Order: sequence, then structure tokens, then C-alpha cells
Amino acid sequence: MSRFIYVFFLKIKRRGDSFYFKHKIIKRFNPIYRKGLDILLNVTKLLHEEIKKGTDEEFNKALLILSSKLTQHMRSVFILTERGLYGDPIVIIRGILSDINMIYYLHFHPELLDIFLKEEATDYQLNKSFNKFFNEGVISKDLNKRKISVTKKSFQIMSKASHASSFGAQLYGTRGKENKYYLKYGEGFEAEKFLAILTMIVSIHRDLLNIILWHKNQINSNLTSQSWKDVIKQVESLEKPVQKFSKVGISTLLQYDNIRQQAQQSYE
Repeated sequence: MSRFIYVFFLKIKRRGDSFYFKHKIIKRFNPIYRKGLDILLNVTKLLHEEIKKGTDEEFNKALLILSSKLTQHMRSVFILTERGLYGDPIVIIRGILSDINMIYYLHFHPELLDIFLKEEATDYQLNKSFNKFFNEGVISKDLNKRKISVTKKSFQIMSKASHASSFGAQLYGTRGKENKYYLKYGEGFEAEKFLAILTMIVSIHRDLLNIILWHKNQINSNLTSQSWKDVIKQVESLEKPVQKFSKVGISTLLQYDNIRQQAQQSYE
């Protein structure tokens, strides 16, 4: 077989391996994602019912706003990641963490709910009173005292991806020889990033639902109705699949790497 034909078939084999890897991970990810989203959509109906009754009205409105944004963030992360674009998902995941932090912050500061819900377009830039309460540093400091916030280091690394930063640009690049990063100008599958990003978001629906249930318990809300009991049971049922996804993902990644190394050795 000529060198040209050999390299051609080797490329097909590699593409096949990539397709198999992606298909296997997505097949595991999608049911967890769909189930979490379905539960969350059912919870939004319960929150709407509570608002109509005047129960926990302002916090429920804030939950609906942030949940809507968060679910769209998750879908955006998946679409971009599936397409082989990995930098922007990191920026979006930072936004997801920020939204989750805001939910916690509003739980501890219900006196700020009215200000949060009535925010105007220029409040963050021009309204010193608003900025005083909703500055990201203020929120982070408040939650760190309660040992709830995400780590400062994680936030900083993710923030780099959204800034004009040479380090942040590495998150958009691709890893090459000697672990050096190379510039990338379009889509391109990378197993490690693909798996890492989906593993980061697979638990988001479950985490958000747990926060909602935690808040309801903290304010002694009535969760004894059959609807809320069903939600609690469904959220608990997400635990195993979420944990299993990470294990299966890592196992698949190792398998993919072995195939890739064998192909490389046979080429050399």
C-alpha cells in the first residue's frame, strides 16, 4: 500500500474513532439532560402556582428569570461543544455559576429581591446603590463567608476566556506536541475538552433543583403536596445517572486515547 493511501485510511479510522467517541458520550448525556430539564419545567409550573397564591412571590419570580437564562446557557454550551468550539462554552459556564451564586445570594438577602426584579438597563453602570449590593465581588465575598460560592480560582480562569487575554486564548486553541497550545480558527474535535465540558454541565439541572428544594425547606415552605413529593423523588433519581456519566465518560476517554495511540504508533 502506498504511503498516500495508508495515510488516507488512517485519517478515516481516526474520524471514525472520533465519531464513535462523540456518539457514545452524547448518548449517555442526553437522557440526563432531558430528564433534568423536564423536572425543572414541571417545577416552573409549581412556582407559577405559588406566585398566583402570593407564596414566596418575589423569590419565585427571580427563580423563573434565572432558571430560564440558565437552561438556555446549558443548551448553548452543548451545541457549541458538540460542534467542536470549546472556548465560548467556558465563558457561558462562568455565567451559569454566576446565576447560581445569585440565587444563593438572594436567598440570604430577600430584602434585595425588589431591587433585583426592578433593575433598569443602566443600573449596574450608573446606579451606585444598585452596584453596592450586586457587584460580583460583593456577592462572592458574602457567599465565601458562608462557604457556598465557587472557588475564586475557578472564576478567574473562566473569566480569562471572555477577556483580551493571551492565557484565555489558550482555551480557544488546541493542544499539540509537548502540551503546547496552537491557535485555532474554527471547529475541531478534541476529546479531552469535549468530555470535560459536558461533565461540568451534566449536573446543572440537578444542582439548580436541589437549590430550589433547599430554599423551600429553609423558609419552611409546604412541600407535602403530591406534586412537590414527585419532584423530590425525581431529583433524587438524577443522582446516580449524573455520577455514572462521569465514570463512563472517563472510561470512554481512556479507551479513545488507547485507540488513538495505537493508530499513531502504527503510522510511525
